[in-house]
Amino acid sequence: MKKLIVLLLAFVPVYFIWANPVASSSPQINELLWDENGKWYLEIDFLHFYSGEVDSLVLTSTQGRYVLTGDLPEYGFRLLTADSTGSGFDINQGGDLLLLKVYPEELYFEPDSSYLAFGSHENAMAPAPQLGQSIALLPTINPCYAIDNSPTFGLNNDFEGACGTISGKIYYATGNPVISRSDLAFDEQFSTDGQGDYSTRIHQGMVQLSEIGKYYMWEGYGWYSIEPVSLTIEEGQVYENMDIHITDPGFVGIEDEKIEQPLKLFPNPISQKLTIEMTAKLESQELEILVLDISGKEVARYTKTAAETIELELNEPFPAGMYFFEFRLNNTLIQTERVLINLFK
Repeated sequence: MKKLIVLLLAFVPVYFIWANPVASSSPQINELLWDENGKWYLEIDFLHFYSGEVDSLVLTSTQGRYVLTGDLPEYGFRLLTADSTGSGFDINQGGDLLLLKVYPEELYFEPDSSYLAFGSHENAMAPAPQLGQSIALLPTINPCYAIDNSPTFGLNNDFEGACGTISGKIYYATGNPVISRSDLAFDEQFSTDGQGDYSTRIHQGMVQLSEIGKYYMWEGYGWYSIEPVSLTIEEGQVYENMDIHITDPGFVGIEDEKIEQPLKLFPNPISQKLTIEMTAKLESQELEILVLDISGKEVARYTKTAAETIELELNEPFPAGMYFFEFRLNNTLIQTERVLINLFK
């Protein structure tokens, strides 16, 4: 029996490691440059890469295929050129798709990959660079490729030579400025000051913003929708008065605590009954209450006579989850609140 226990103890750790493999960091395409003579240079960033776990690295383009061999660095960069890769591989300066695939030694690991599409390629992530420019992977909140006028081979990429600056105000859907928020982001941080002003860097090129601000939901992370903003950023330029208007119902009403709301709701979460207290004198005798699900779809509507205290009985079989309650007077939105509804008992 003792021998059997020892054998089992020896087997369990091996099985556990097999069932929960931890892959090492994967190499990625870091920067691509054509020099003044039209010769290309491609930099691979190996991060914290452990070559002992990899069988091969294969780089492909529309012009050929190259297998990285030899001693692979455990950390740092490797610079590839047309001379080092040979005649079987090339990159089209006008536009191409580069795919770096990492094949592990162990079959239970899926191959990792990094890719860059640019220029005339149908899935282009960045325009084709001019001579002396590079396409660089920028260390933004959402890493992205952009034209860089100051290539930095052998060093971590920075924003020098790759970004412009935009500034303005950020507004709630109610029209009030978003004051002193630090959790808003796109590629860079969109923090606002006490007046709702922001200033942030944006990579050069055509930029289209349709959402902003990461926030936590049960399903994971999401974004707040905004009125779309489109502009072309040039390196080193400052673009002022680029105001951002948040339209997502999940962000309406999450305003600075100093702004007094006309209604107070409790409890929250709720089960079946919601109490509404009026903290301001309302002109209308009827208060319309709309209930929206997390996607913004209306799921219920109520009409109540205005009073200092209103008891709202939820007579709909709502699934448990987060909902948005919109309060309207004369078809005018006066307040929106997020309410967590528990399952009916």
